[in-house]
Amino acid sequence: MYEGVDVPRRTPAWLAFVARHMGYRLTPVQAQQPRADELTGLSARDQLLQRLEQLLAERARVGPYALPAGVAVLRIDIDDLERVNEALSHAAGDIVIVALAQRIATIVGDPRNVSRIAGAAFAALVPTDGDDVAAVEALAHQVRRAVSDPVIVAGHYITSKVSIGVAFEDATDGAETALQNATLAVRRAREMGGDRVELADRDLAKKARLRLELEEEMRRGLDADEFRAWYQPIVDFGDGHVVGYEALIRWFTPDGRQVFPGDFIPVAESCGLVSELDALVLGQALERLADLPDPQFIAVNVSPVSLMRPDFVRRASALLAVTGVHLGRLHLEVTETALPSNLDVVRSAMLHLSMGGAQWYFDDFGTGYSSMSNLGDLPVDGLKLDMSFTRGIHAGDETSTRLAHGLLGLARGLELDTVAEGVETDAVAAVLREQGWEHGQGWLYGKAAPLNAA
Repeated sequence: MYEGVDVPRRTPAWLAFVARHMGYRLTPVQAQQPRADELTGLSARDQLLQRLEQLLAERARVGPYALPAGVAVLRIDIDDLERVNEALSHAAGDIVIVALAQRIATIVGDPRNVSRIAGAAFAALVPTDGDDVAAVEALAHQVRRAVSDPVIVAGHYITSKVSIGVAFEDATDGAETALQNATLAVRRAREMGGDRVELADRDLAKKARLRLELEEEMRRGLDADEFRAWYQPIVDFGDGHVVGYEALIRWFTPDGRQVFPGDFIPVAESCGLVSELDALVLGQALERLADLPDPQFIAVNVSPVSLMRPDFVRRASALLAVTGVHLGRLHLEVTETALPSNLDVVRSAMLHLSMGGAQWYFDDFGTGYSSMSNLGDLPVDGLKLDMSFTRGIHAGDETSTRLAHGLLGLARGLELDTVAEGVETDAVAAVLREQGWEHGQGWLYGKAAPLNAA
């Protein structure tokens, strides 16, 4: 139990007053550096970088008997400080920061090696000799556990969690590179749910640079009109005739190279470009839909990321308003497993876009834990069986066959249209047809290709 926290003498008067008013005991200590972080007394970011350069230089040993030496850099981010700021006050959040700073410095041992580098982020330096990976990782977990002990603020027991990224650097690396590698590791820790320790590796920085380059290339490609919708046929299982198409995005660079969707779509989602891609495919699909005979339809996938953005909903609504086709022939697909936990914004967007008659389908259905509740919460007109089931049927897996049949019964009970994806053989098509699935899609009926005007 931590009853109090040391703070530097340079702690602002307003913070000391508020802390005492909230019942928190402060023990003044002398700041370690003249240019230290005013709140915690720890070194500032530029001081930490200077200290890291010094340690790396000192560790650059030479000679046949020298042990490998370097510095472990820990980036320590508080995962949930914002909830303290919102529930109590920013002053309360500052008190938590001060308390955690002291705990981190105590465990690291040398306060010169600990810094507050951002509002809710610290960095720590741990000199290493030889293969100290296990020892440094153990120290990082010690920090994580110490931080989890409560801090008492105005009678409230506040527990915190941190994500920690650890990078091991030697004298060949610069200080900025070392801190960057630790930052990449902590980002991965937060993406995996936080309250964990992740070790950096050399590939992380390389992957980050490649993602940045791909993002820049995507922006150039969008400006140069390099993205195109290709169309894969969807057939009626009863007689095999084409009932519609799914629009699938393709990207060919000026040198003829194809960039696959699995490579660029995750990057587009992370950098905000996925809404541009969704709007582009929707616009091209509506143009092609006008050329298709009625009642053939076109299905367009919409990312939940796009549905969370009001600007995309406005753009999509404008496209739907000027189309000359009946919107019942437009199927909008959303991947069920990618839906956010808070469905309010997504539900509103889906309802708005369906007002003109567009139909919504759950793509990759059957693999998400929330499938049942989502069917009741969202305006859904049809289901697309995830291709993992069709692959299981092809492999002779009885469980996949039974699950596909069970999902069909669910769809029938809710009077939903059904499409089975990933159909590649006549044998799989026969099983799904016998079960009662209405439509099929897959390489058996054709791969995605340009759809020329009739």
